[in-house]
Amino acid sequence: MEADFDRRLQQASSDIAVNARLNNALNAMARRWRVEPAVFESWLRASEHGAARLAQAQSKLQMAWAARGTKWAREVHAENFARMHTLMLEAEPLYAEALKGLGPLCDACHEGLVVTAYHNRGASEAAIATDRAMQAMGRGAYQTPLTYLQYLQPKWGGSWPQAEAFVQVFSRDYPGSDTTAVLRSHLAEYKANQLWSARKYQQAMVLLQESLTWDPANARAWADLAAVSNSQGDHAMALEAATRALKLDPEAKLALSTRASVLLKGPNPGEALADLEGATVLGDDWALASLVRILANGLHGTTKAPERVATICRAAMERDTPTAYACMASVYYFGLGESVNKPRALGYFLEASDRGFKGSAVDAGFMLMRGDGVPRDEEQAIVQWIRAADAGDEKATRLLVGHLDTWTYFWRVLRPGYLREAKAYAEQVQAVPGVLLAGLLGWLLS
Repeated sequence: MEADFDRRLQQASSDIAVNARLNNALNAMARRWRVEPAVFESWLRASEHGAARLAQAQSKLQMAWAARGTKWAREVHAENFARMHTLMLEAEPLYAEALKGLGPLCDACHEGLVVTAYHNRGASEAAIATDRAMQAMGRGAYQTPLTYLQYLQPKWGGSWPQAEAFVQVFSRDYPGSDTTAVLRSHLAEYKANQLWSARKYQQAMVLLQESLTWDPANARAWADLAAVSNSQGDHAMALEAATRALKLDPEAKLALSTRASVLLKGPNPGEALADLEGATVLGDDWALASLVRILANGLHGTTKAPERVATICRAAMERDTPTAYACMASVYYFGLGESVNKPRALGYFLEASDRGFKGSAVDAGFMLMRGDGVPRDEEQAIVQWIRAADAGDEKATRLLVGHLDTWTYFWRVLRPGYLREAKAYAEQVQAVPGVLLAGLLGWLLS
């Protein structure tokens, strides 16, 4: 295996297709490390080969991202960020050791050092790591410049002009490199993603088509195209694009969940189960919730399988995500593969709520308001519903309107929102000459 790795590593320096396949194989190996640690630990003890250190580093990085999850930063629990930081710190020296053992052409080693430098010490250190990698690999670099481009997006603190300049400099310094077209493709896809988030769907579609013109093998762009098409009701295009994405990358999580969504709306919804399971294993929260609902209720021609639900939820807990806690709450609330245990269910609901899952805040509020298997606590129920309402949950808002008198609703629910808006407005205009903020909603601030 190690000899084969060395051979493919050498080929990857001049063939981006081999580079991409090697990277996919490395990621698959790292995922196996997480579920079969004993096998890989014995390999680590028996071998000094850099591939073992690289797989270990990649496993640490995957666990770091799993701890971070896919929520907005403001919705991520502090403990998850702390675990992510710890794992990033542990991964960095392993990548350095792997690079030393595998040599300067190890693109995956350089890529890992860019990622860990960014998260451990900031953007300037990531830029230095990228420059060092480019000097070592030249036009053969693939994964490393792609990853650095990702951090130049506005959502990571960069800007589109910075990202465009990086692609231009790369194309100038490495003329003829196949990576240039891939960088242009990903840049268009990143911009499309931002437009999609802003609900500018048609503009997003145009950029995704541009992305695929630059690089028809961009699995992410195909997956995005599938998701945007699905959101616009073009299920035929969504199904085709998702299938194209999965042919290129069988573990494209977004493509799996999108194809499952389309199949669930079709004449044979049971066909979606395999994709739902695949997406759930890869950490897709929507797929997890959908799969649990189907199996718990025996929907779409399936047989009720409560024990299987419990197994899926326990496996999801390894990712330490809010949805996994909500999943375990349902196991103990409804008795899915376990005895009903309402206090334990409430504990899981509250933990999911603390981690930003608004649905669990609503459910915890219901249990506390009703005294459903736990001591009744109206005040804590209101606190949970306010948390969910602040996160945009309409059901929580209706519950608060029904349980609070007009003044209390204003003071406890509306007033904090007005204060946040006033603070945000003040921060936007505080540097503008002639703007007087002293009286801005002053009566609310008192």
